[in-house]
Amino acid sequence: MTKTKTTFLFLAAVIVQLAILALVPAKQIYARATGRLITLKVVPVDPYNILSGHYMTLGYKIAQMPSDPRQLDGRQIPVYVVLKEDPNKLWVVDSVNKQKPSSIPPDKLLIRGRTSYRGIEYGIEAFFVPEDKREKIAADFRANQNNARAEIKVDRFGNPALIKLLLGDNTYEY
Repeated sequence: MTKTKTTFLFLAAVIVQLAILALVPAKQIYARATGRLITLKVVPVDPYNILSGHYMTLGYKIAQMPSDPRQLDGRQIPVYVVLKEDPNKLWVVDSVNKQKPSSIPPDKLLIRGRTSYRGIEYGIEAFFVPEDKREKIAADFRANQNNARAEIKVDRFGNPALIKLLLGDNTYEY
């Protein structure tokens, strides 16, 4: 093989690897840049172990399974959740669907998730906690767990991105 061909193959391999790395956060970046900002009610997942490592596991009110879980067959499947805004300016579940709805009214929003043993996961359950704020965030969460909220952005494809955590009067950027 010639030196030029070897160099070309090496550069091609590096470019492919960089492209793959860039695609991993692409949905999150797109949702943050173009998504609609909404506020969700955060519910404690494990109030005794709020922090594990440098992440806090967040649970959401919209993650609860429908009243009839048989409609989702109990498997880990993609679901399309239609949200609507309640009088408190929090977004709540309007419907859970196995198929993407053909149209969504302007006052509602579509978010994609996946069923799991805990309910529905959206990929926004982990909140990075800086080491220097770890104790303060844990204390704020314990003091405000009934009023904890998260701001997220949802793009037109239903992909969510976590923006900030709101605990009482304190805001923590993601």
